[in-house]
Amino acid sequence: MVALLGVMKSGAAFVPLDPDYPAQRLNMMLDDAAAPVVVTETALADRVTAHPATVVYLDRDRPTSTPAGHPTRRPGPTVDDLVYVIYTSGTTGKPKGVLINHRNIHHILRSWNARYRLDEIRGRALCVASFGVDLFLGDFLFSALFGGEMVVCPADVVTDPPTLVDLIAEVRPQILATTPSLARAISTELGWRGLTLDSLRLLSLGAEGWLAGDAADLLDHVGPDTLVVNAYGATETTVDSTVFALRGDPVEPSAFVPIGTR
Repeated sequence: MVALLGVMKSGAAFVPLDPDYPAQRLNMMLDDAAAPVVVTETALADRVTAHPATVVYLDRDRPTSTPAGHPTRRPGPTVDDLVYVIYTSGTTGKPKGVLINHRNIHHILRSWNARYRLDEIRGRALCVASFGVDLFLGDFLFSALFGGEMVVCPADVVTDPPTLVDLIAEVRPQILATTPSLARAISTELGWRGLTLDSLRLLSLGAEGWLAGDAADLLDHVGPDTLVVNAYGATETTVDSTVFALRGDPVEPSAFVPIGTR
């Protein structure tokens, strides 16, 4: 997150690389994006050594002193400058880089705030997404850019429902965005323990079809002030483009929760 914020503040664009990806995929992404600099840690050095980019190691290449005087001011980015490049999964062919600019981010922030009142929540988001997908960036936008905070869930905790529910109980997030399959596992664990997600103000699901029966079960485990939505959108639309709010909206007799129309 330090690197991400630093890149954004500098006016540059970033390409998130999940270190769990195969080295071949990582190098393909770096080659395709023509990235001149890679920011990483020494423990992950072997993941990017095949690429000619300059490598900056956050845990080694720290400045030894504070620069004297005032930093040189540079013009800020324009609305058409890139913020990040996200690569698709490649399930239907070769992964492609999707270019997201500041105009895209500004639009989605205004849309989310109008719907979710994020500036009033100023919430803590628990991020359960991989760093290499736009859901991770969505959690960052939901929280940090509205004065909240983001807690990144360790990958091994995401795949362990009992430990994940323990973390949810400890962190007490106001914002959680996840997939229906993970939400089902969380709901099942909550049911066994007799717990609820009472701290949540916004619970957003997406990325896969959501069974209406699973949605009904999940609604039994949220508080009366929780807004539960099914969000849909391609990477090209900057995280999501349509939303269906469950409270007060009929789901039956459809087998799946609708994705909304706007």
